[in-house]
Amino acid sequence: MPLARAYEEHEVPPEIRRIYADVRLSFDLPFVPTVFKLAAGHPEYLSAMWQDLGPVVRSREFHAAAEALEEFMRSRVIAGGWRFPDQQKALAAQKFAQIDVAALRGTVMIIGRALPRMALFKLVA
Repeated sequence: MPLARAYEEHEVPPEIRRIYADVRLSFDLPFVPTVFKLAAGHPEYLSAMWQDLGPVVRSREFHAAAEALEEFMRSRVIAGGWRFPDQQKALAAQKFAQIDVAALRGTVMIIGRALPRMALFKLVA
């Protein structure tokens, strides 16, 4: 049995690239989650899965639930005593360059956005 691998956009045919673009747009993320890149190894499965679940992800209810979960996660972090500006101060104290601090801040924000969406997707999938 071959090992599964994640297929990047430049490695897939045009019809799968269209699915990748729709996934990014539907989840409102700047990247294609790896679960879709793995499924691209079986294009017919990826097409069928996205045809079935894409409308759910594009729904207003899905996005409202994702935003609510994102806010809940943020509130739990703050309730634990962490303030988001502390991240910049902690990295600066460890002598990170300002450009690296900015890159890490963006990464944390993207992960904070992606986690609730992918968790909800797992529930509907």
